[in-house]
Amino acid sequence: MAEALSDLGHEVHVIELTELFKLPANLIIERLHSINPDFALMYGVSGLIHISHNSREINLLNDLDIPFACLICDNPELIMKTLKWANCSLMHLFVWDEVYESELRKLGFNHTYPFALATNARRFAQIAANVNKEPEFRVPLAFIGSLPNSESIFRLQNEIGLPSLLLEALLRVRKHNPLWTWRHCIHSLCENLGEESAKELELLVNSPGFDKVNLFLDWHLTYVNRSGIVQFLESEGLNIWGGENWRSVLRDANAYRGRIDYETETPILYRSADIIIDVPSAQLLTSVNQRVFDVLAAGGFVVTHHQPDLDKFFKVGKEICSYRSKNELIKRIKHYLTCPDDRQEIIDAGRARVLKEHTYELRAKYLIDIMEKVIEKRRSVVPQLASTYFRHISCNICERGQSVDLFTIQYPYGGTELEFKMVLCQNCGLAYNNPQWNPELIADFYREKYHRTPNQHEQDVKVINIAVPCYEQELDFLEEYIGSPARILDVGSGTGSFTAVTAARGYEAWGVEPYRKAVETAIRLFSKCGGQYLEGYLEDLVLPKAYFNALVFNDVLEHLHKPKQILLLARDLLVSGGFLLVTVPDVESVIAKVQGYLGQLWGPPFHLYGFTRRTVKKLLESAGFEVLKCRTGLMYSGQIMVIGKKYFD
Repeated sequence: MAEALSDLGHEVHVIELTELFKLPANLIIERLHSINPDFALMYGVSGLIHISHNSREINLLNDLDIPFACLICDNPELIMKTLKWANCSLMHLFVWDEVYESELRKLGFNHTYPFALATNARRFAQIAANVNKEPEFRVPLAFIGSLPNSESIFRLQNEIGLPSLLLEALLRVRKHNPLWTWRHCIHSLCENLGEESAKELELLVNSPGFDKVNLFLDWHLTYVNRSGIVQFLESEGLNIWGGENWRSVLRDANAYRGRIDYETETPILYRSADIIIDVPSAQLLTSVNQRVFDVLAAGGFVVTHHQPDLDKFFKVGKEICSYRSKNELIKRIKHYLTCPDDRQEIIDAGRARVLKEHTYELRAKYLIDIMEKVIEKRRSVVPQLASTYFRHISCNICERGQSVDLFTIQYPYGGTELEFKMVLCQNCGLAYNNPQWNPELIADFYREKYHRTPNQHEQDVKVINIAVPCYEQELDFLEEYIGSPARILDVGSGTGSFTAVTAARGYEAWGVEPYRKAVETAIRLFSKCGGQYLEGYLEDLVLPKAYFNALVFNDVLEHLHKPKQILLLARDLLVSGGFLLVTVPDVESVIAKVQGYLGQLWGPPFHLYGFTRRTVKKLLESAGFEVLKCRTGLMYSGQIMVIGKKYFD
């Protein structure tokens, strides 16, 4: 990539990290200042310089305000801890696989772009073109690649504690869903396992060592796939170049030809062998292996496993040859070994396509185009003062200030980008937005989200038809605790469904909602049911104290800036021994983990808090309520429903 950037006329400084990390922090900073780069480029997270400076642990690039681009050419789960630590508006991820790109966006990495692998044309096209076919490499079938060490795989399995039966079940899930990440496979399997096995897998997903789980699963499946194909083709005269681990799986010791130098020998081998066999590693879900581009650039013929992205890059059958099964692979091999003219047609067409569209010089130009826009935007936008939009807060439950970062997402606003950061309280475990977006800023986002459309009435009716049956059951649950007659206040009543349900059963029903158009919709749709609908925030309205038998907060607390303080107000409105019914999304639920940080349960930037069963109970207790029951909610998968009782006046 450095060569490609230089060829495009850019000034490139290559920094050897092993040498850089030997320097003290002040000299590292001085070195970067002397270069004054427009942006930094690295493979994976290798260049994320984590140093201690002035008694602070910092990501140096972020601290020096240097945008940086990470080329993610591995399973991102292997480096997820570092990615989460480094996530900020300066970080831009270029990802080789569209599945991983989608997953990273769900986890809050907004600046994520597709970045397909390619070839170094200078190395593979030019070297191969200037060298005759070498007799040593003139073989009918060749495989070049590594094989994970079986003993290392076994040790890693023991280290992470994954039983063989669960491993087999996971491999079956992946076989039927080849585009699923391991995280997705595990969550799917959990839903179909017994409670004990599901807990075992959930512990793996949530453990700090989940990167090792991914590494083991990738290694294991790569070992199975590659050794299976190589052993299958051994009788066909396959020659293998790669690491020493191949010796343990080959029946014929002569089939193993030893190691090969990637820069000087592989271009010649690719050009000299009749057919190169490609078996992608398991971490490639949709993307095409770099070996495919390299072989074609060198003027060689490759038969590769049919990855989904292959059809995007080539005319399959005319510019590239692929297989989906072992039987299909052997058919392709026999045909093209006996039909050299057909083979040459594909070689010529494939090479032309690669040199025209799939070189690292072209990929570098694509990356530069994106980063130039980033740089231009940073130069043209006058940064707004952070104090205009944010305020630093402590945990709303325990009021402590110690926290660790969970995720950061950038949102465009007023010509710049604002960071929405969620942190986790180290004392009580509450997830909350900090620094917290101020109410005026949040209101702007709500106005955009709740803009009324011409067919809004039909949309309202559709939502209400789904909500009312759920609210009927929710009221059944509340009626297990309250008597009749009773006065019920619905806080954050929206378009009025729950208030209407309570009024229809003969209760004195009140609804409070700050959004005017929602109140107007509630009155229009439910005025015949009875009930009072008030516009405003609970803290701004004058309501009778010690009047209501129950207050209800349906998916409201996560939206509030100060939920504990609102619950303290709610307590004053309740009669002695009154009840509080709360529903919130559970950010520890399986569905929340599948959706990721951008999903509806985390709900940024509208959800300022992420609750779990444990933290929502702590919140109610801190506001003076005894938690009587906590159960699964009724409205959607991943919802918590809690009933509390006012236990002192």
